Amino acid sequence: MQQLREPAHLSGGALNDGFVAGFAGGLRRYHDRHGVSVGDLHLSMPISLRAEGDEMGGNRITLMRFDVPVGVVDPAEPISAIHEQTGKVRREKSLPYTEWIAGERST
Repeated sequence: MQQLREPAHLSGGALNDGFVAGFAGGLRRYHDRHGVSVGDLHLSMPISLRAEGDEMGGNRITLMRFDVPVGVVDPAEPISAIHEQTGKVRREKSLPYTEWIAGERST
């Protein structure tokens, strides 16, 4: 895990950003092998809704969708971009209401 955490931190991201960037790099290589040029791909990612005062146990997550850069060869660029994107998603004002909007939770 340290082999991924360290480069992610050096690129301005977190471990999860490095993981997603690695996955995106794999998708880029896959598309390259098949002669398909791709820039960004749409990703659904679980985002924690847990707040500091929440009780222990149970899941408090929702799915958010956003684009991740796939067509970038330098691994530092996607890590930084993914970190920025996930930060925006985590600050999204609608985040606490996504389950309610989807009809998965009552008010």
